[in-house]
Amino acid sequence: MICKVKSNYVVEISEGKTETYSGIEDSFSEGDSLVFKFFSNDALRGAEIKLLYKDSNLVSNYISSSKYSQRKIELKDNGFSYGSSFRSVSIYSDYILLRSGVSEFRIERYYKSDWSGIFSNWFSPSGGGMGEVIATLDCRQSSDKVDEFIQYVRGLVTNE
Repeated sequence: MICKVKSNYVVEISEGKTETYSGIEDSFSEGDSLVFKFFSNDALRGAEIKLLYKDSNLVSNYISSSKYSQRKIELKDNGFSYGSSFRSVSIYSDYILLRSGVSEFRIERYYKSDWSGIFSNWFSPSGGGMGEVIATLDCRQSSDKVDEFIQYVRGLVTNE
């Protein structure tokens, strides 16, 4: 799935003073594309989910149904969730949430294979303080595979 960055907003606060920017050097900016990948890994009886900018991994998670995994796949009516509050993924027919550490990717379907959403990432500026990147996204698939992916992951649970 290709996600076009529609807006990019960076805000930071240090010693009570707020500064805003339209981007961070060497990072994505408005008009750039992010790639959302979700795919099965039959060799490891699992699945991988990643949001990428060029060769950089912005947020990712690995879903495993192994009996040795500390996390379990929780089936929901039209999807599943997996993970903990720090690192998780929830995928439903019309909504996807991917959380990893300080990064979060959320999208919702608004028409067939068209999705819109938000990517956010907290950071600590080099001069101290706190900051966050917030980007709005318009995501499209040439071939809708979300429901097929949901069924694959649900099959990992029933095949244990």
